[in-house]
Amino acid sequence: MRPELNALIKLEKMEQKNKYRVTAPTHIEKLPDSAVIYLVYSTDESQGLHVDDEYMELKSSDIGGKTSVDFYVAKMVAKPFILVDWSTETSGVCNGIGITRFIEVE
Repeated sequence: MRPELNALIKLEKMEQKNKYRVTAPTHIEKLPDSAVIYLVYSTDESQGLHVDDEYMELKSSDIGGKTSVDFYVAKMVAKPFILVDWSTETSGVCNGIGITRFIEVE
């Protein structure tokens, strides 16, 4: 995970309770793959993706070089955050991952 990739991810709270929108570039320079967005629930404060974390791929729409999706978060013991992976199909490349801060759940 690289801080410069984290900065490319825009997370915004919507009017509905626990609804958010995430937007990120579809592609980034030097990484050949399209962005894949995951909603991750983790109890680990480091916010990396761990083997025992619950996660789901969010089906996003690509428009004008950006990918975006609206989603809801649920209140659980684990805390939610977004992980965007631009290196999903390039075997062995793991430097194409950005994350958000933990998401507030009401």
